[in-house]
Amino acid sequence: CSLEMTMSASTRASSIRAPLCAQLHRLRTTACHAVGTAAGLYARRFSSAPGAAGKPRVLIVGSGPAGMYCAQSLLRSTIGDDIQIDISDSLPAPYGLVRYGVAPDHPDTKNCEHKFNALLHDKRVNFVGHASLGKDFDMCTAHDLYSAVILSYGASSDRKLMVSGEGLLNSIPARIYVNWYNGHPLYQYLKPNLSGKEAVLIGNGNVSLDIARLLLRPATDLASTDITATAEAAISSANVKDISIVARRGPVQAAFTIKELREVTKLPGVRVRLAQPLNLTDGDKEEIQKQGRIRKRQIELLSKIEDGSAGGDPNGDRTLWLHFYKSPFRFDPHDDNVRVASTTFKENVMRQGSDGEWSSVNAGTAPVSLPSPLVLRSVGYKTVPVGGIPMHPQKSVIASNESRVDGHPGVYCSGWCKRGPSGDIGSNVLDAELTVQSIVYDWQAGILHPVAEGVPSLSDVLYAKGVQVMDKHAWFRLDEHEQQMGKAEGRPRVKVTSMDSMLQFSN
Repeated sequence: CSLEMTMSASTRASSIRAPLCAQLHRLRTTACHAVGTAAGLYARRFSSAPGAAGKPRVLIVGSGPAGMYCAQSLLRSTIGDDIQIDISDSLPAPYGLVRYGVAPDHPDTKNCEHKFNALLHDKRVNFVGHASLGKDFDMCTAHDLYSAVILSYGASSDRKLMVSGEGLLNSIPARIYVNWYNGHPLYQYLKPNLSGKEAVLIGNGNVSLDIARLLLRPATDLASTDITATAEAAISSANVKDISIVARRGPVQAAFTIKELREVTKLPGVRVRLAQPLNLTDGDKEEIQKQGRIRKRQIELLSKIEDGSAGGDPNGDRTLWLHFYKSPFRFDPHDDNVRVASTTFKENVMRQGSDGEWSSVNAGTAPVSLPSPLVLRSVGYKTVPVGGIPMHPQKSVIASNESRVDGHPGVYCSGWCKRGPSGDIGSNVLDAELTVQSIVYDWQAGILHPVAEGVPSLSDVLYAKGVQVMDKHAWFRLDEHEQQMGKAEGRPRVKVTSMDSMLQFSN
């Protein structure tokens, strides 16, 4: 314990503090498990075994769907009656992807916010907004204050294409563009130039279809959504008429869902076209059979788009083009060498490896170019490592086994930072249940320890440091304010988009 107190001193470099804290936590966990007690600092914070004085206290880092469903599962678990849960987030407002990632014209997808608000009203749950792991507090603090820590902070960085010109002006990561129109306070600086006729979206997942749909649909449709005023004005006045969604693989590997694609085909004034014939090979047909009914229906819709029976409005003045088998080779600059002007692609073919997996390889044909004064890159997200937490050597996710973070007893993970950016919002429910199963098992096995009465909460520690924290009551005030503003304009809400303005609702 004296070693721990020494290592906690401010003179120690933060770069070595996190891994040493993890090692110390392993040592003290082992010691307490063996002898049932500990002296000094650890004894002041924790009881030695379940059933002793104190209750389970869990910190969930990240208040998006993954974190909120973990809270829900914990409350329903066998340790739920006595548990205390703190949910932290780096932003003043909770709900992450639901608030800042779901398209404004899909309000039904955000209905889970009502359930999440009900969770925050539970007396066993607290919100600690505007608190960043790695900046405002570290893993040592989390270890000291909580029986267990769940990391559910998602994937907040973008994968790079690593091609020439990727950083040209108006070549924008789709994540940042989506956060911009959804009112994320860190991305309101963005000023996308939407004056060009063409736009290219790299990657054919649902995010690309969301972006294309908002640019193509009638501007009046946005007036009843919670899109920001700045984004609504920019998109409503956009000159974009032709959008190309480009994927490196074929239609059989397309990432979008049939529901999202069908919605675009029904937009007034919009045509949907394939940039090249489907030309399904025998291998494609085998793969369709293998993947099942959902993929088969998706290919059927693409076939109808190809023959014109489901190609949208034949007289439309705006067009969505679906390209397959193309990988960006370079982004070509405008004459000013600052703005992106076009994108050059290499054409691909699909090859099946010895493991049965299909991959795209260069076809060796001449490159093709598409005009693209606007480029939005949607090629995946990465989890950012924080607090000395180990990352998987090949994947951009936290290294873990059965939700337990490698080398960090008492630390768990859930959601995108655990499994990668895949699935819809509901996918986090099962993931959360699996994470909580591991926590409950470890609690019952005596690996986790109850927190003694009188131990300060994370909010207490941060207040003492001068950090302006948003608790759940501050969030309720902000939420009510946004809804009242929205009611006056016929919208679900009008989001507050400035960090300073959001923090005015804190105590």
